Amino acid sequence: MQAFILRGGRIFDGNGFFDGDVLIENGKILEIGAVTQDGIPEFDVSGCILSSGLIDIHTHIKGVSCKEFGFPIDIACIPFGVTAAVDAGGGQGDYAFLNSLCVSNAVFLPFYLKGDELDRDKIEEAVAAFKEKTLGIKVYFDRTQNPQIGLSHLRLACRFAYSKKLKVMVHCAESPNAMLDIVETLGKGDILTHSYHGGCHTIDENDYAAYKSAKKRGVIIDAGMAGGVHTDFSILKKAIERGYVPDTISSDVTRASAYIRGGIYGLPMCMSIMRRLGMAEKDIFKAVTNNAAYAVGRETEWLYMKLGAPATLSVLKYGDTAIDITDRAGNRVQCDKGYVCKMTVVNGQILYRNF
Repeated sequence: MQAFILRGGRIFDGNGFFDGDVLIENGKILEIGAVTQDGIPEFDVSGCILSSGLIDIHTHIKGVSCKEFGFPIDIACIPFGVTAAVDAGGGQGDYAFLNSLCVSNAVFLPFYLKGDELDRDKIEEAVAAFKEKTLGIKVYFDRTQNPQIGLSHLRLACRFAYSKKLKVMVHCAESPNAMLDIVETLGKGDILTHSYHGGCHTIDENDYAAYKSAKKRGVIIDAGMAGGVHTDFSILKKAIERGYVPDTISSDVTRASAYIRGGIYGLPMCMSIMRRLGMAEKDIFKAVTNNAAYAVGRETEWLYMKLGAPATLSVLKYGDTAIDITDRAGNRVQCDKGYVCKMTVVNGQILYRNF
């Protein structure tokens, strides 16, 4: 269809909600508000939220991430209202492969080591392969995966990344170092993912010192949900109650996690858990649209709820979709209601519709 109207929705413009319609024509948003034109196909989206396409800043894309993690990203995104995804730590594939996907995308590269030093040649080669889709370097502070990684390695990663005007993302679950020490090694715009993990060195240590320092330094706090693998729901709930909410919410969807709950996965599931644990709806939607775009430096390319912009939108409904998930510590979250995607539009083309 060259033109159609999304009628009667609750529009999220990046700051708040208001009721209205959206007129889409020739791939662009032509009108937002009370659309009065007749003779154009309409979709009744009353009871739904219309926003810019959702952005998932921590995924694992098949063909980019390792075989054990990589998942077909269009399947992980389009049916869930996600129109932009970031691979967090993959070095396979290249620019041409990423351009073949439906979703907009970018990549954090692995932290390649040669002995105890940064393998600059290998990282430079990966940067060249992904071109401007390279966002930065992902460092795993995880004793179960990279037991040799310490703060000295993080400093190496930061120096290299900053010299290339790139970011650093840190996986902080199972870290041998205090979260505060990691935060105070990072710079403005860097990302701390799995921030609400359980185990040692959690975000609530020393009265949330790491969170407070991150806010002062401009470090992005990403929930990095990973189902219940790298998130302790009791820690997350307590933090939300105290007002220490994440800047961004991401799924960390992988091949190993996508189907184990009967196909209940993806960013709307994470959003539903956050709402169940007390996070305000406005903060949830900011975390997966505006905040996410700014976190990865794609605010001009990936935010679309404005006149004249490409019509790349998500239509979500908070309805009857049961979620039952237990984290590694045994904390269980059950939702009788949750967010479900009803429509995904990319450049004016309806790629998914569920009504």
